[in-house]
Amino acid sequence: MRRPDAVPPDGTWAPRSRAVTPAAVVGWLAIIAALGVTTVLPRPTVAGFLGLVAVAVCLAALYQTTLSGTFTPVAVTFWAFVAVWVGFAPLLQIRDRRLPWPDLPLDQHYVSAQVILLFAVVAWWVGNTRRVPAPRPSTSRRTRLTIEKAVVVTGLAVVLAVVCLPMTGGLAVRFTSRDDLQRAIAEEGLKSQQDLALLGLLSTFPAAVSAVALVLCLVCWRSQNWADRRGRSMVLTATGTAVVLNLIYNNPLSANRFAAFGVLLAAGLAIVRFDRQIWRTLFSIGMLLGLAVIYPLANLFRNERSRGNLRLGLDAYYTWDFDGFQQTVNAVHHVGVGGHTWGHHFISALLFWVPRSVWEGKAIPAGNAVAASRGYEFQNLALPFWAETYLEFSFVGVVVLFFFYGKLARRLDIALTGPAASLGTALTVMFAALQIGLLRGPLGAQIPFVGAAFVVLVVGVAAWAGPQWGLTRTPTPVDDRPPADDPTGRVVEKPWMSDPLPKVAVLADWWWPNDVGGAERSAREAALELARSAQVSVFVPAAVETSYTDGPLSVHAVRRPFARRVHADTRVRRGLEFISAWLVPWTASRLARRIRAFHPDVVVATNVSRTGPWLLRSVKADGLRYVRVFHDLSDTCWRRSRLKGARSCETVCGECQVKARIMRNATPRDAVSVCVSGFVRDELVASGLVNPAESLVGYPLIGPAEPVRVPRRNGDGLVIGYIGRVSPVKGIESAIRTAAAYQRRTGITVTVLVAGTGQAAYVRALVELARAEGVDIRVPGHLPVDEFCRLVDVVLIPSRWMEPFGRVAVEVGRAGKPMLVSPLGGLPEAAAVSGGDYAFADFQDPQAAAVALAGLLDGSARKTPSAASATTAGTLKEGVVAAARHVLSGAVEMTAGRQR
Repeated sequence: MRRPDAVPPDGTWAPRSRAVTPAAVVGWLAIIAALGVTTVLPRPTVAGFLGLVAVAVCLAALYQTTLSGTFTPVAVTFWAFVAVWVGFAPLLQIRDRRLPWPDLPLDQHYVSAQVILLFAVVAWWVGNTRRVPAPRPSTSRRTRLTIEKAVVVTGLAVVLAVVCLPMTGGLAVRFTSRDDLQRAIAEEGLKSQQDLALLGLLSTFPAAVSAVALVLCLVCWRSQNWADRRGRSMVLTATGTAVVLNLIYNNPLSANRFAAFGVLLAAGLAIVRFDRQIWRTLFSIGMLLGLAVIYPLANLFRNERSRGNLRLGLDAYYTWDFDGFQQTVNAVHHVGVGGHTWGHHFISALLFWVPRSVWEGKAIPAGNAVAASRGYEFQNLALPFWAETYLEFSFVGVVVLFFFYGKLARRLDIALTGPAASLGTALTVMFAALQIGLLRGPLGAQIPFVGAAFVVLVVGVAAWAGPQWGLTRTPTPVDDRPPADDPTGRVVEKPWMSDPLPKVAVLADWWWPNDVGGAERSAREAALELARSAQVSVFVPAAVETSYTDGPLSVHAVRRPFARRVHADTRVRRGLEFISAWLVPWTASRLARRIRAFHPDVVVATNVSRTGPWLLRSVKADGLRYVRVFHDLSDTCWRRSRLKGARSCETVCGECQVKARIMRNATPRDAVSVCVSGFVRDELVASGLVNPAESLVGYPLIGPAEPVRVPRRNGDGLVIGYIGRVSPVKGIESAIRTAAAYQRRTGITVTVLVAGTGQAAYVRALVELARAEGVDIRVPGHLPVDEFCRLVDVVLIPSRWMEPFGRVAVEVGRAGKPMLVSPLGGLPEAAAVSGGDYAFADFQDPQAAAVALAGLLDGSARKTPSAASATTAGTLKEGVVAAARHVLSGAVEMTAGRQR
């Protein structure tokens, strides 16, 4: 849920993304061309062509909303229903001059009917893609869906069933057929001259309450908001009760099929998570197939006559199940004869509960009126919503009403991205499922059930705070005291993790299980720490779009053009990703839209080089609170390593100053920075990328206060180890040459163990170098640190570039292995806090490094870390949490460090 001051500057929500690829355009054109050749060309007409345009619009819009990056069930059900019911079916009917109901031809109105449909769908599309106000934070107890409220609504449904079932024919008749149920209701005297007010009260209203109870219970179950086992048991009991009630009232045997299948669809939307793109795609395909194939088969549950007249395949599209186009034509004719009705049917539908004895002029459903004007014997027919709107308010009314209908649908779909257990979520689920009946119409026939359901839903959730039975887990305020080793060392004056939990968007280049190195592990640890008191979603660029969970984290891998599939991809792929990241602004557009749709309260950016400056510029433009975690100096160097050839750049060169200036301009003005070492912080302050007053240092890892030493490994010779990413900047060649120099100096047989992964060609080059230097080498690939340390006697960390920190130094030090470290960048700080023995060496001089190695092993050159000598800012994850507290509450004073 997004806070009011964390919305885009204009306070509006941008339209959904439009994920259009050449393959999608070709596929869309192929489908439209195939439909045109098979349905329009055999008998070309203007109406047929307009119908083809309507289908094209629906399919294009359905594709875009499906791949919008978020789940939009209201839009999907709208486009799928229109595409099938009044898009594809009329193409066949016009081609074969075969409409569902026997009637005199009204060909002169075909074009008008199709124009009304086009006006409606285009207006809906425009309204649905316009900017709408950002959702307000749902902090009120009245808008929160609690288990207590779900139980009360379910109890109301039980009471209504007990009272009303005996008065509407009993229980058994509900499992016979609709005809038997209608006869039983008529025998009870609940129908009088088409006045359905009493019937609605005793039959339709309990069915609507049962449907709402089921949705509320399932939303509670999905959000798992119970406080304890008692709350969980109550949810299970209430859900089971609601299922039984819906089997009674909303089963397909005796209930309206739109009500029956609408409730089933609502239950699915309430309980199933559509976080992954594959599930959203399957939902859209399922809606199309369900409306095209399953919808006609629902007549199997209706009565004997319907089962006898059942048609399959394309024949089904000539039956009264698909009479929307014909009824639109009839509505045009009805207006031509009697004029517009100016809201009479709308008002009568909304006031269905008013008895006709009180309001004698109350209109019958518009579908009945239109069918009667054509002299049909059976008049209880559908009337599409756009046709009824045209009947009431003319073309202008169609455009205006459907424009605002589209905006409403957009608001509802956005509400689905808010808290799971909320009124907005339940409203979206119900509307997405039940709007199919509203679209089919007429409103006079659909409003009694749908309207009652929405009234019960709003009143049952928002009209009261609900009882306090201790069933629902209430968000507990965070202790206002910092952790024992809080990096600020100060008291937090105001809780930052309050009700509701803030949303944190973490931006990264890679994420588990695609770990690349220590930076990714550190970023993950920080995100998991944030997730203890916040709702955290991770956003990374990827070659293939997917979503998955990493413990409490939701990870969204969002497709971007030319993205690497793995870190060590081909040179061509790496080059394309790099060039497009800096020259093509829209490489980050999909990620930016997904982040906006998440409504974050704060953005925590780690490594973001794979999207250039564009993702950060989007965060800045949206006015989001921002924390930047600097794992390295990549914002100051095109090569990321500050390494030219064999030389490290002590200052930012001219060409890299351009990159530093670009990143400085992309950074939000009020950004708070967390740096992985004092070295990184000082370099970034010098480059103008970090404000020293709004930054702190947090080490990715800290060793124990007391030095760790373990007995030397049993075995002949000396095993020298390297662990980490197998890359030229890590200086592994220098480690091999140092090992060879030590072997020649001492006569001790040396084996080099290289643990890590890298490009195969580079690994082969290392093996050849070791063979040439006369030392044994083993490259087993990735090894856990503990296993690696059991296999080696000493570890070399020979990095050629200025390591930002050197996580591996701490991991090795904690395991008690001595290490020879390159004195570049943040490695001295890492060695100092590692808890292990270490020495420094210039690995560019293998002979001197061999001497330093001998001194480390015999103790003459060994440095022992002291707890009293190490001033740190705590761990990185503590620093990130402190920075997030600072930007959200402003109550935590930033500081660069504390005494360990």
